Amino acid sequence: MSIGDLQFHPLSNIFPLIDGQAYADLCADVAKFGIREPVWLYDGQILDGRNRWRAANETGAECPTRTYEGDEPAAFVVSLNLHRRHLSESQRAMVAAKLANMPVGRPAGNSANLQNLPTSQSDAADMLNVSTRAVAAAAKVQREAQEPIVAAVERGDMTVSLAAKVMDLPEEEQAPILAAQPGQIADVARTITKAH
Repeated sequence: MSIGDLQFHPLSNIFPLIDGQAYADLCADVAKFGIREPVWLYDGQILDGRNRWRAANETGAECPTRTYEGDEPAAFVVSLNLHRRHLSESQRAMVAAKLANMPVGRPAGNSANLQNLPTSQSDAADMLNVSTRAVAAAAKVQREAQEPIVAAVERGDMTVSLAAKVMDLPEEEQAPILAAQPGQIADVARTITKAH
């Protein structure tokens, strides 16, 4: 199997992909220096390193891999990403909500080694060092908010609490927020929600 044929493991999808300038910078770095940190595989799928893998494919760089052989892949991927990324509390709450909502033990796969996933919002909140209330709000945002709002929270542009306020607005008041440019959604949302 070539690196281009790999699929993303469901656990890798709990963290958002980078995009925009950050992704362009990563591609430029990979084109110049190559992939310095191998991509982690689990059950033949990418567990950690989706952004590096994408950049390697885009630039034609070699993409080394290594296999995770432990029995706590969720804790492993959370640990790697929390130390590498500077995520806000709202972003961590979104990750925790995704973890808590995964099918118990087997996220879309047949691995017997996925028994240690957080099974409640409280467990996921502890793992991501956020409040259970924030995880509950994030789960509501993921279930009910429109994609531009979810994406703004995942990027760190908008807090979960602001997203919840937006969801409580009538549809006609949400329209200008949803129509705003990605980097301006939170500013428009703050302006509109302050009027309430």
